[in-house]
Amino acid sequence: MYVSRIYREHKHKKYLTVLIQKSVRQGKKVIHQTLANITKWPEQVIEAIEFALKGGNVKELQEINGFIEKQGKAYGALKVIVEIAKRLGIREVLGRGKTGILTMIMIAGMIITQKSRWHIANYWVKDEAIEEVLGFKERFDEDDLYETLAWLSKNQGKIEDKLWQRRIKERPEELNSLFLYDVTKEYVEGEQNELAEYGRMAGGVKGKKVIAIGLLTDKDGDPLTVEVFKGNTSDHKTVIEQLKKIREHYGTKRIVFVGDRGMLKSQQIEEITKEPDRWNYITAITKPQIEGLINDEIIQLDMFDNSLCEVENEGIRYILRKNPMRAEEIRRNLEERIKYIEKVVGAKNEYLDKHKKAKREIAQKNLNAEIEKRQLSKIITLEYDQGFRVKINEGAKEEVLRLAGCYVIKTDVPKKDLSKEDAHARYKDLTKVEHAFEIIKTGLLRIHPIHVRKEESVRGHVFVCMLAYKITHYIESKLKDSGYPLRYIIETLDKIQYRELIFKSHTLKKLPDILSEDQTAILNGLGIKTPFQL
Repeated sequence: MYVSRIYREHKHKKYLTVLIQKSVRQGKKVIHQTLANITKWPEQVIEAIEFALKGGNVKELQEINGFIEKQGKAYGALKVIVEIAKRLGIREVLGRGKTGILTMIMIAGMIITQKSRWHIANYWVKDEAIEEVLGFKERFDEDDLYETLAWLSKNQGKIEDKLWQRRIKERPEELNSLFLYDVTKEYVEGEQNELAEYGRMAGGVKGKKVIAIGLLTDKDGDPLTVEVFKGNTSDHKTVIEQLKKIREHYGTKRIVFVGDRGMLKSQQIEEITKEPDRWNYITAITKPQIEGLINDEIIQLDMFDNSLCEVENEGIRYILRKNPMRAEEIRRNLEERIKYIEKVVGAKNEYLDKHKKAKREIAQKNLNAEIEKRQLSKIITLEYDQGFRVKINEGAKEEVLRLAGCYVIKTDVPKKDLSKEDAHARYKDLTKVEHAFEIIKTGLLRIHPIHVRKEESVRGHVFVCMLAYKITHYIESKLKDSGYPLRYIIETLDKIQYRELIFKSHTLKKLPDILSEDQTAILNGLGIKTPFQL
C-alpha cells in the first residue's frame, strides 16, 4: 500500500490527485487498485500517512489533531485459510456466491474457533476480517448457515467430483490410485437426529446416539470424500458404498483399496476384486485367521520375526512380521491384569474374614465376573481353602502370548507391482486416516457433539469438517519439519490484526510491516508472501 500523487493538466490548469493505492496481480499483469482518495486531506496528514506506509512511526499520525488509532480485526489466520483454499481449488469449486462464501466462513470458523454456528454467526465474525479477506459485507445468522449446510449436502458429490477432476488434471498419474479408508463413530446431542442410532463407539461415551463416518483419503492422507451412515451401520458394510462412489465418480483405471482387518471381509474383498474393474486390496487378517493359516501349514510360527517374511498361496500374498515392542506391551498388560485379580481376591478374602455372615458363593460369583471382564477366564481359576486362591494355567497363558505382537498383511497385488516392504508401508499408512479422525474428532476441529437434527444438516456439517481438514492437512504437511503444533500455528496467525487509522470521516486500514519471528516462519513455510497487504 502506498500514496500516489497524480498530476494532470486541463485547459492550462494543473490538478493534483492524491490516492492510497495497492498493487494487485491479475494474471500476468499488475494493476494499481485505488483504496481511498485523500486529495482533500490536509497535507500534513497526507505526509504522515505516506511516512507511515513506508515503514515510519505511526505515532506521528496520532499526534495530528483529530487523528486516532483503533484496533482492527483478526486477519492472518483467515487470510491464510482462504489462500490455501484457493490453492486446493476449494474456493473456486464452492463459487463466489453467498453459499460458497458462507461455507468458507464455516470452514474458517471451525479451524480458528471450534465453536457452534450460532457463536460464529453472532460473535466470531465481529472480530474477523470477513469483508477485507472475502469481500463479503452481508449480514447473516445461524439460519443462513443451516441453509448452507443443506446446500452442501445436496451438492457434496458435485463438489468432490470437481476437486478430483482438478486434481487428476494436475496429476494424471493418480488415475492409478491407492486409497486409504477407515470408519469412526461420533456421538451427537439430543434424540431427534435423523441419522443417529444407538451403537458401539470407542472412547467410552455411553448413553448417546452415534453416527458412522467413513473417510476416504489418498496415500498421503489427503481427504477425497466423506460419507455419513446411520450409527448402527457395521464398519465393513460402509465399504460397498465407498466403492460405488469411486466407480461412479472418480473414473480411476486401477485402485488399490487399503482397509483394516475389520473393514475388508470376504464380501468386501469379493466386491473389490470382481470384474470388470478387478481392483486390488491391502488389509490385515484377524488372530483366528492367522491360527487357521498355521493349522493349514500355509505359514509357520517361527516365520514371525522383526523383519518381514512373505508367503504366497493361491495368488494371495501374506506378509508376516512380529513387533517385539508390541509383544512386550501385550505381555506386560497381561501380567498387570493378573496382578489386579490377585489384589481383588486378597481384598475379598479380607472382607470375608471381617464379615462372617457374608456368603462365599456371592463373593465367588463377583470374583468370576471380574475375571471374565478382564478376559482372563482361560488363564485364571479360583480355588478355595480357608480363602480364595488364584491358580494360573501356565499353558493357557503361553497360548495367549503365542501370537503377541504378530500380524499378517494380506494383499492380491502382484509382487512385480508392489514389494512386500511397500505393501507393509501402505497398510501402515492407515495411521494417516486415524490421524485425520484424531484432528477432526478430538484435535483442532472438534466435530462433536453435533448439535443438528436433520439428515441434510448432519451431512453438510461433516462435509465442512472434511474440507476444513483438507486445509489443515495441507498446513501440517507444509510445516511438518517446523516443530510448531497445528493449534499453535492457527492461534499465532490469528493474532495478526490490522489497525484502523481514522481522521474525521476517513479510515485507513494498516497491517503490521514487521511480524513476529514465528508468524514470519509459518508464512514463509506456507509460501505466503510477507508483509501482508490489505
